[in-house]
Order: sequence, then structure tokens, then C-alpha cells
Amino acid sequence: NYNKKINDTIFNISTAVNTTQNLDELYPIIHKYLNNIIQMPNFYIGLYDADKDNVQVSYNVDQYDQDLTEIKDISKKESLTSELIFNRKPLLLTKQELLERSKNKKLLGHIPENWLGVPLICQDKTIGVMAVQSYTDPNCLNNKDLEVFVSVSNQVALAIERRQALDDLFEREEKYRKLIETTSAGYWQIDENDKTVEVNQALCDMIGFEEHEIIGKTPYEFYGRQSKKDFQKLEDKRTLTSGRSYEIAFVKKNKQMLYSKVDAATMYDANNKNK
Repeated sequence: NYNKKINDTIFNISTAVNTTQNLDELYPIIHKYLNNIIQMPNFYIGLYDADKDNVQVSYNVDQYDQDLTEIKDISKKESLTSELIFNRKPLLLTKQELLERSKNKKLLGHIPENWLGVPLICQDKTIGVMAVQSYTDPNCLNNKDLEVFVSVSNQVALAIERRQALDDLFEREEKYRKLIETTSAGYWQIDENDKTVEVNQALCDMIGFEEHEIIGKTPYEFYGRQSKKDFQKLEDKRTLTSGRSYEIAFVKKNKQMLYSKVDAATMYDANNKNK
């Protein structure tokens, strides 16, 4: 059943967001599943950046124009891609129609037998385009393919945006992780039960314990006698503000004291609960 194949394609593309590691892995998966319902010998996905006024051709399988990676000054060009982005309407064109457009320099690259493209729109924002073309079969694409392409385009746009958001999050986390690993300041993270979940090497060097000797324990277990007595005051202060500074004496592994100023902050999850 053809409708079932379309629904399966939409479902598989949605699921692929969570099974791929990044956008570069997602694009060929999208191509693979779309190819089950439309002949797609030549296919590309371009992401639109309004600030840079360009389209980054993020995925491109083409027997002639494989090297196309970027379309600059997209708002100043009269091309099929720019028409999709700014008119926000799908296009299905025959070779004759493409030849007419080529006279006005509205084509980039080789002229195919037919061409089908749709804008990728997510939350009323155009994030890019996807297009398919055939250089050999004038009957490769038809109005039914156009309807299918339009019907799956929203899910493709959503999948790309979600994967892009995950990639951006991963990149920020990697930068944060690198900062923690390379800083000379000690980093100590605890969970909602005050159990240690992470420390950096700088902190381990300061107090002389290995990471595995600290994980799972509370900072309290490493406090000096006076700091332990003052612990309840520190706890009371934690409930009053998300950011605070303490003066704490730690007992190092060699039993020497380490007197430190500790800057602490409370992290919250999406439900505003203490992480």
C-alpha cells in the first residue's frame, strides 16, 4: 500500500534523528528512505542561512555537479534554489521549462530532463531546500511525486532542525568539557543527594585523591573538622541563592590541610528542579 510506504518513510526519518550521531549521518538516511517512494538518482539538501545570505549544500548526490557545496548571495541570484526559499512553494519543471529558465541564467550546473524541489519549512521558518532531478528519464518525476515530496518535507525539515539542535548542544558540551579538563581551577559536581558525579584532574591534584576515590562520595567527607562544624550553615546558604562563595578547609590524602575559596552554583533542569 503506497500510503503505508509514505507513513513508514515519515516514521523512519523521524526515528533516524535519534539513531544517527550527526547531520552528516542523517542526510544519507533521509535519501535512502525517500528513495523507497520516489526515484531519486540525483538528490541534494541545502540549508539556508539568512544572516550569511547563503545556502550550504550539506548533502549532494549528483552525477555531474557533485562539487557544489555552497550558493553565496542567494537573495541576489535568480536560481531554482532561491525561488524555493523566497517563494516558499514547490516546483516541478520539465526540460523545456528548464531550458527557458536557463536563458535568463536561472540555472546552476547541468540541465536535467526534469527537476523537483521543495522548501524545507519548520515552524513557519524556511531552513533550506531539498531537490531531486533526472538527467536521463523525462518521465522520472510527476505530480504524484510532487505531492509526496511536499507531504514528507515538513518531517524532513523537523528532523534536520532537531538533529541540528542536538549537534549544536553536543558542540557546546564539548567546549564546556574541554574547559573543565584544561582549567587550573578545581571542578567538583554533585547530584541532588550531594554525591559526587564528576571532578576534574585539577581538583584531584589539589587534594591528592584519584577520581575513583572521590566519585560517589560527598564533599563533606573531605572537609576539615571546622568546615564540618560549619556545614549546616553552608547548607542553609545554599537554599537562599543559586550562586555563593565559601571558605572551606579540605583534608588532603596526605593529611595536610588545603584552605580554599569555593565558588558554587546550583544547576536546575527543565522543570526548575535542582540537578
